[in-house]
Parts: sequence; structure tokens; C-alpha cells
Amino acid sequence: MVKGCQGCRGTQGCGDPWAYVAGMGVATLLSMIPEPLKQYLDSKQANYRVLSHAPRPTAQETAAAAHVSGWRFAKTVLLRVRNGEPSFVLCLLPASEVIDLARLGSLLGREVKLATEPDFVGLFPDFEAGAAPPFGELARAPGIPVVADACLTAAGTLVFNGGTHQDLIEMSWKDFRRIANPQVIDYGLLQGISAPPPM
Repeated sequence: MVKGCQGCRGTQGCGDPWAYVAGMGVATLLSMIPEPLKQYLDSKQANYRVLSHAPRPTAQETAAAAHVSGWRFAKTVLLRVRNGEPSFVLCLLPASEVIDLARLGSLLGREVKLATEPDFVGLFPDFEAGAAPPFGELARAPGIPVVADACLTAAGTLVFNGGTHQDLIEMSWKDFRRIANPQVIDYGLLQGISAPPPM
């Protein structure tokens, strides 16, 4: 069930900080997330909110534009996994971190590398490239596993892309875990910090 301001859209002091997008200078209507995502979340009886923001090039900048901590803003990254034939995994980690590909590959027991944009577009045609939500069941090849970074478990709520570069979804970690059933692994590195050399 989507939540949001039903009347003033933040201009009348209703107290709903999600009804007004700060920094844009104008009150905005809550955007419409893509219908396949809305149907999916509603079918799972998810409680969520939609937040709109001006498009930004990076997850950290998107988090800042939406006034969300980089630890609570979760970016979705599609990886190609080698195991005989190519397959994929969706990774979810804080905007303030990058994937330690070697560590994640070691923990999964398979080599991983970043997927290409054509991979992303082919698997998630209902969403803008790079803005797919972190639900493997929404892929053209359903059943892509989701791997969440362990530090996200400390977040009471997560904010992630809602299928477009303007829309975000806010959802509790508990609801996200129930719906996505992610494998939880510690594989993120703070941006700007290199992985330790192999022993």
C-alpha cells in the first residue's frame, strides 16, 4: 500500500516530509512508479512510500538530493555470475559503499563481475536502465537471487530506486527481507577504500 500526502502535497504544512521534494523549489505530485512494480508490491502487501527527486548521476548524490543517509539509501547493482553458463545476481548495498567483487565472489564460491547495460535492459525492460528495484522476481528471467550487504540489516528502513531515475521507494528492512528473501553477506567497502591484498 503506497503512502503519501493526499491533499496539500506538502505546501500546507501537513507534516509529511515526503510530500515535498526539498531543493526543487516547488511542491510536486507524487510520481507514478511503473505499473509492474506497483502490482508486485501490492500483491506482496508491502507497506511503502514513493519519494520523487531530481535525477542525479550517482547513488550518493541521489541520497543527498532525497535527504536520505547514504547508509539507508540502498543501490541495486546487477552482477554477472560465472557458473558454467552466465547467470546473474542482484546486489543491494548502501550508497556509501562499493562492492568488493573478490570478496563477494569468494563468499558465493563463483567469480562475479559487473553486468553490462544491455544485460540490465534485457532483464528489466519495464524499468529505466540502472533504476530497477531490488526484486529478482521482476526480471524477465524470474528468480534472480538478491544478495544484500549485511550492514543494511541495521537500517530500520531502506530507500531504493523505484524503477525510474526520479522515483524512490521507502520500505522497512523487515518488509523488504520478507518480500525479496535476500541472502545477507558482508561484501561492501566504503567508497575510496581499497580491498586488502589477498593473503
